[in-house]
Amino acid sequence: MRVNNDVAVVGRNIRLVPYCVYHVEQYFRWATAPSLYPHFTETTREFEYDLQESWVEEENQLMFIALEGNHRPCSIREEVSRMMGQVCLFYPDNDSAEVCILIADAANRGRGYGQEIMSLVMTYAANATPVDRFFAKVPSYQPEIAGFFRKCGFRRRFVTGFGMGVYARDVSEVEPEGSTVPYHRFRMPRTFR
Repeated sequence: MRVNNDVAVVGRNIRLVPYCVYHVEQYFRWATAPSLYPHFTETTREFEYDLQESWVEEENQLMFIALEGNHRPCSIREEVSRMMGQVCLFYPDNDSAEVCILIADAANRGRGYGQEIMSLVMTYAANATPVDRFFAKVPSYQPEIAGFFRKCGFRRRFVTGFGMGVYARDVSEVEPEGSTVPYHRFRMPRTFR
């Protein structure tokens, strides 16, 4: 989404940056890692490069890469080495956004990073995009993910015929009116492949 093409959102322990072409190789390693298989379908490197390009251009989706640490901007090499996950928002209609999150590095799970990422992206999106509600679809065979969304303030609204629990949280529940998260704009490096 163009709204976040040049934005970094800064938290206490996390920095969210736009998904750039230089992140694709690490993202591809995550996508092909056997330990993360339930989160990805089969893919190719070329497909991931095309997908990254679509994240920049499409107006109904937003993606950030989560970096460990909230350090000031750093070199591309250092940024790639600090990649720990990603968070995406899909806007299927005018007032809601589906949220998907992945903490790819198992060593970073269970440390509160996921909750911080969710808080950062929801607060940013509530102030930068037209959204009234966030929702997540959670398969019934992944109760730990349902528990994560409950910790983030989501409530189960219904279960689909395919056993997917749909959890939601209204923007008014995210942060008090007018609150923001620290973010800054920066000049994007030239796209390269």
